[in-house]
Amino acid sequence: MVNKKLFLFDFDGTIANSLAAAVEAFNIVGPKLGCKPVDTKSLPKLLQGKSEDLMREHNLARWKLPLLVLGVRRRLKQKLGDIHPQPGMIEVLRELKRRGVKVGIVTTNSETNVDRFFAQHAVSDVYDFVVSYLHIFGKHAALTQVLKHEHLNPAQAVYIGDEVRDIEAAKRAGILSVAVTWGFQPQTTLEAAKPDGLVSTPSQLLEDNF
Repeated sequence: MVNKKLFLFDFDGTIANSLAAAVEAFNIVGPKLGCKPVDTKSLPKLLQGKSEDLMREHNLARWKLPLLVLGVRRRLKQKLGDIHPQPGMIEVLRELKRRGVKVGIVTTNSETNVDRFFAQHAVSDVYDFVVSYLHIFGKHAALTQVLKHEHLNPAQAVYIGDEVRDIEAAKRAGILSVAVTWGFQPQTTLEAAKPDGLVSTPSQLLEDNF
């Protein structure tokens, strides 16, 4: 992948170890929208499914998604002090920038939260831009827009994420999809979605195996 001009990353789960904070935020915001809270004991099984499974299980209609995302963003902003980088990811971002690769973050989280997250860990100059979007099923459109803005074709970019919906979004945008095993969803679930690449350590993202 070292020949790619643009590395695009998901944020929550991939760069930030934010699963616990995200579940806590959902359980505060979700019930206000008529959603069933997530039982942390059943979370591992729930994460084996797709986003649609969670929505169906917890009474989350599609029209509620933007409201949910906005509410979760606000809660995560309050919990940023408890969220830390995934081990090794900051070093990978630094190395990509050292090699002259452009790095972008495409996420349902807010640009403000992403910027503050890096600032609180005294990290700077490891990414070029953040693209934030509201609808959890709108990532493919965001990826396509990024390519258009950067004047790149899909073959020149890669998208790295930790969920099935990240893999599916990359495929719809025609971008190389790489899944990481240290995020929200387990390896078996990610493998079933057939990403172009699957890595178990951040350093593998710097290798040219895909």
